[in-house]
Amino acid sequence: MAVEIQTTNPFGHRVDLLWYEIPVVYELGQQRLLYYDKASSFWENFRGEIVWKPLRTVIQQVLEPQ
Repeated sequence: MAVEIQTTNPFGHRVDLLWYEIPVVYELGQQRLLYYDKASSFWENFRGEIVWKPLRTVIQQVLEPQ
């Protein structure tokens, strides 16, 4: 499940002009934050990466445990 969250681009499934659904999971047992951070293929690197770069930063800054 963790690998799927980290490698499945949500923009390929649920995108609207005004909002995005982005799964972010905090695994309590391992104390880690899971979100899309790795493209599953070469072509996925071009799909929404202009949006993903700042989103990853926001996810890390806001949700990473201190």
